[in-house]
Amino acid sequence: SIDVISMLKKMKQNLQDLKVEVTGEREAGAVPSLFTDIHLHFTFFGDLDEGKVKRAVELSMTKYCSVVKILEKTAKITYSYHIDNL
Repeated sequence: SIDVISMLKKMKQNLQDLKVEVTGEREAGAVPSLFTDIHLHFTFFGDLDEGKVKRAVELSMTKYCSVVKILEKTAKITYSYHIDNL
């Protein structure tokens, strides 16, 4: 989320708050039990341009987030977002 926040600041977006909910599935019966599916849902609060939010999330998830790059080797990672214009 730090990548997304940084990009939105550079895009001069008025982000008031950000909530990220992460859900996942792990391998059954395996030790160690690696994640196989991970979903991140971003909820943005503020007066934001949807196109800029979409671009920031896409860039973070496909290019900048090092955690995603590590986990995508063993897990399918999906994401979604919602903007709550205060």
